[in-house]
Amino acid sequence: MNWVAVKRTSDVNSKRPLVTFRSSGRGEIGLNASLISEAKAQDALYVEIYLSADHSKLAISFVRTRPGGSVPEHAYRLTLDSRGEKKTSGRVVTAPSLKKNPQIKKIYSFEEAELRRFEPIYDPGEKRWIVYLRPNFEIVVFDRFSIPKGVHGIYRYVSVDQVVYIGRGNIRDRADIDSRKYWDYSTIEYSIVKDEQERIDLEGFYIEYHLRLFGKLPLYNRVSGFTQK
Repeated sequence: MNWVAVKRTSDVNSKRPLVTFRSSGRGEIGLNASLISEAKAQDALYVEIYLSADHSKLAISFVRTRPGGSVPEHAYRLTLDSRGEKKTSGRVVTAPSLKKNPQIKKIYSFEEAELRRFEPIYDPGEKRWIVYLRPNFEIVVFDRFSIPKGVHGIYRYVSVDQVVYIGRGNIRDRADIDSRKYWDYSTIEYSIVKDEQERIDLEGFYIEYHLRLFGKLPLYNRVSGFTQK
């Protein structure tokens, strides 16, 4: 009998610092061993979490308050896992209010770990680890008329639970193209992204991810061609 190894997908032992929004339903954020090590956070007791005004970034700072010392008002308890005497990865259970943010709520809902996993960058000026929250089609409408005119971003057409098209550009204008009026889909999901290069990068990311996951392009990307927006 031939056997095929099931590859491990855990991020705990990754050599890159990673932050993972865990799908446990508890609002838990995982911090892998590389992040704990690079942040020298083995003695940290708490974590402070900040969300940028435009909701595009999450910032994390480690709090090393000693027993008996004051705890910042909005700090979350950091639970560190151990391997022998060595502290490795960690996890934080956040406030329910964080999950009320549409973009973060959508991140938690993804079954695929890759879409819930982010690589933070340390900002020495802010003294915080910054997580860029990738736009993730968090706005959902059931017809093209619900899309405001003039809105640019990334979007996808979904038929029940199957993605049938991924694109970028002026979302309403694209939806108004005659041929698309006959497409079979149940929802249009989109994110507003003002920067053109960011739209190009995000479209490429999600199309390549779809290719890796299913081995083929979404239905109407195959029909229309990869380069069409």
